[in-house]
Amino acid sequence: MIAIYLYPQAGFNTELRSDTLWGMICWGIRNIYGQMALEEYIDSCLTGVPEFIISSAFPFKESDHGKEHFVPRPILPSGTYEDVSEKLTKREAIIKSTQDKSSKKKQYIGIEDFEKLANGEGDLQLTLARTDAPKIKSFSFTHNTIDRIKGGTLKKDNMGQLFHVDEYFFDTGEHDNARYGLYFFADGPDMSKLEGAMRWLSHVGIGGDRNIGKGKFKIAMADFDIRQPEGSNAMTTFSLFLPSREKKELDGFITNPLFNYLIEERRGFYGFLKYRQFMKPPVKMFREGSVFPAMDISIPGSLIKISQNNQDNDYTHPVYHYGIGFMIKMKIS
Repeated sequence: MIAIYLYPQAGFNTELRSDTLWGMICWGIRNIYGQMALEEYIDSCLTGVPEFIISSAFPFKESDHGKEHFVPRPILPSGTYEDVSEKLTKREAIIKSTQDKSSKKKQYIGIEDFEKLANGEGDLQLTLARTDAPKIKSFSFTHNTIDRIKGGTLKKDNMGQLFHVDEYFFDTGEHDNARYGLYFFADGPDMSKLEGAMRWLSHVGIGGDRNIGKGKFKIAMADFDIRQPEGSNAMTTFSLFLPSREKKELDGFITNPLFNYLIEERRGFYGFLKYRQFMKPPVKMFREGSVFPAMDISIPGSLIKISQNNQDNDYTHPVYHYGIGFMIKMKIS
């Protein structure tokens, strides 16, 4: 397993979830290695033995003491929280009582705390109370579309218009000298294409408004290891997850008490750079942090074909949506 770090050089306006990242990486493979190399990689995903799989992107903080990695908080089943009220100091009891409500809103926990939870050693409530993950703030910026002939910026008589775009920045303190960024995990037997694609994306940009300098990142890669339990009975996903219908993966979840999840409907466009963009049909997926009972399948999830071509026949290739799970083992009592 490796971690790929993205150091932002400007604001970015696209959330780097696993399905979005995967689509950008595929375009990178196509532009660096060619259409045949891309088709080979997609075929490996369709056959259930992908050359590599990826997670969604999560925040990290880098200081003189090293990197702090944050991952999605697992959605644990009710009844799995240890009663630690008698073990708390007075200060810890106050923290717990005042932050329980705000803790429910926290999306991320530190990787060390996650490893304890995954191995049945930690307490989620205390973990959330002390977790202080980097915050990403959204700001709305006004842009204009100008009719160069009529000189208008307002939408009147087809003269252009004003519009607003949300951009994301890390919320850093005034005296905070740490560096912040995003990172994601990748794993698989052959990640050579991934490295080339990411280096290409670091030049052209990742996400929307690349032509005006947004989504620019410097990248770095490093080996990474997550401590996972032996004899696990559950798993959590670090990516958006779409169970395979052919393998009937969902059938093994729905009656199991370890199955706890959030569902999200994913919408968006397909297309890149100079290619025209078209709206994809919506896909419902399990969110990062959803918990599932352990499976015998080494790489669960699916890559689904959502469209063959559009109404204008500008696309002659199939369009896919990435739903392969980046699963981490857990032991839940």
